[in-house]
Amino acid sequence: MRHRRATTECALCGQTLFGISPESKVQKVIIGSSGEENMRAVLVDGTEIHRCPALGPPTGAATRAV
Repeated sequence: MRHRRATTECALCGQTLFGISPESKVQKVIIGSSGEENMRAVLVDGTEIHRCPALGPPTGAATRAV
């Protein structure tokens, strides 16, 4: 998470996150399942408020095996 002025946003995808106060208990977890992309979830006081790809948005950069 990243704090910008009066808002909080996801550090990976940039989406504005709502429902977070200074007293909130915030957890970040990685969710994975076989054959699916790993996801990162943000939970506030036990309730999921956001989910995005764990590695952030695709960069479009080509990769090659060595």
